[in-house]
Parts: sequence; structure tokens; C-alpha cells
Amino acid sequence: MKNRSGPTALEKRIKRRVTGRDHPFFAVTLPGLETLCRRELAALPVDVQHLKVEKGGVSFHARVHAGYAANLHLRTASRILMRIHRFRAAAFGHMEKHILDFPWELFLYAGQAFALKVSSSHSRLIHTTAIAQRFEKGIAKRLTAHPGLPAPQENRPADQKIVVRGVDDRFTVSIDSSGAPLYKRGLKTGGGKAPLRETFAAAALALAGFTPPCVLADPMCGAGTFSLEAALIASRIPPGWYREFAFTGWPCYRPGRWTHLRRAAAKLIHIPESPAIFASDSDPDAIERLQAIVARSDLGPAIQVQCRDFFALSP
Repeated sequence: MKNRSGPTALEKRIKRRVTGRDHPFFAVTLPGLETLCRRELAALPVDVQHLKVEKGGVSFHARVHAGYAANLHLRTASRILMRIHRFRAAAFGHMEKHILDFPWELFLYAGQAFALKVSSSHSRLIHTTAIAQRFEKGIAKRLTAHPGLPAPQENRPADQKIVVRGVDDRFTVSIDSSGAPLYKRGLKTGGGKAPLRETFAAAALALAGFTPPCVLADPMCGAGTFSLEAALIASRIPPGWYREFAFTGWPCYRPGRWTHLRRAAAKLIHIPESPAIFASDSDPDAIERLQAIVARSDLGPAIQVQCRDFFALSP
């Protein structure tokens, strides 16, 4: 945000310390999907460095806009965390000082609501509720003394989530750039009787070697998770194309950079002229819901949906 007199001192700090620097990120995955996620990160259309497979995800270093791209393009990640602070504390007094000294005004708007997710193990400070209370009070006190930027009135930013993880008295503080879990692609409004996460479906398709112009038969499609994910892949539509993200509510968010990434992705989208995905199920309600999803998306030409019994299908 710029006014007539130019950027404020706080805006300059945000540009220098947040937008203009590399940051450590962590792409959270389901157990076993870390290697697939690393492969996806290496193929992102932005510069990412120091990719490292860890338990439960992949760490990497990049600029903030690489976090935008990771949310837009990664099919096997559950969420993208930007690590913003690390400190060691064996007593609550030490923790409170670290919280108060941290420049929260660079990451949160004035008055912006936030939620905390805290975990701690093998540490002297293990009471997660007490840790969360210290963070809530400390962040509020810091932002009272050093107010953040005023939230834009035309597009009020969403609430943010701050993740605190303690191991061996060392605490890592992250801000969640995704918001809703990334398996929520923005296509389905509800699951079927035995719901399957889209991230798992994407991993299964990748391990099976499904790439355009492959054809997929999904004769017991249920809610259509495999079929919809395959249709996105066949159409070269990024998995985050239809949804919103928490990073658009950050003070460092640059709409122009996000628009550029989406425009670049749009140039690669290619909807097949004839169906590449054949989805069917004997449940008429499930098929009706899937047909409605396909109708309100761009996937119509790529996927054929029918109410058919598996045993009545002919190869």
C-alpha cells in the first residue's frame, strides 16, 4: 500500500526484511509423500534452494513469492509454512522475551485475528496451552507498542494461523501460507462415503505414471477424487487454481506477483478436446454431485461421467 507521500517506514521494513529476503519454508506432506513433494518443488517455475526431505515434509529456502507458487502448483503437499522465528527457551521468562522482541508487525496487520497451533516434545516447556497463552499475550503487547499496517478496507485479510513447534527446548515459529489444507482444491463441497484426500490421489496417480495424454478409467469413482485430480493433471490446471490462500492476507503480499504467476500458469492450461477421464459409479447421487462439479468447472471436455454399474461395463 502506498500513499501520496510514498512508502511508510514500516512498509520499507517489510520490503527489506520480508519481501526482499530468502526465507526457510516447510512443505507439509502426508507420511510417505515427501520424495514426491521434493520432485514437485524442484520443478516449480521459481527459484527454490536447499531442498531437503525431512520427516513429514520438505524444507527449502526461497523468496516469499516462491511460497505463492508452491501453494498454486504442489499436488502432494498438505500446506506450506514459512518459518519466521527460532529461539531456545527452557523457562517461560525467556520465551516471553523472545516473543516480545520479535517484529510481529511485519507479518500481521493491525488488529488482524490469528489462531495458534502449538506442539512441544522433549522440552522443559511442554504445556501447550500455557505456551499459547504466552504467545497470544506477547503478540498483542508487541502490536500495541508497534502497530502493524492498517488492513485494506476493500479486501479485508483473512485470519492467520501461527504454528509453534518445540523440540529439545528449541522452538520454531511459522506462519501458515495456505489457510485451508491444500487437499481442498476448491472444486468439491463435500466428500463421499469413504472420502480420499486429493493429495493422496495425486500421489497415487504420480506413482502409477499418469501423465497427459494418458487415459484413466475410474469405474467406481464415488465422490470422484481420482477422476477430478486426473482431469486437472490432464488439463495442466494447477491444483490451487480454484481456491484462495492465507498469504493474500499478509502485509508483504504483492498482488502483481500473484497475478503474474497465475497468468504464466494459465498459458500452460490445455483442456483435452475429447474425454481422457472416464468416471462411473452405480450411486446416482454421487454421480449427480460429480456432474455438478464438472459443470461449474473448466473440466467438462476432459472428463466423462456416467451412472453405470461396474459389472455392466465392457472393456
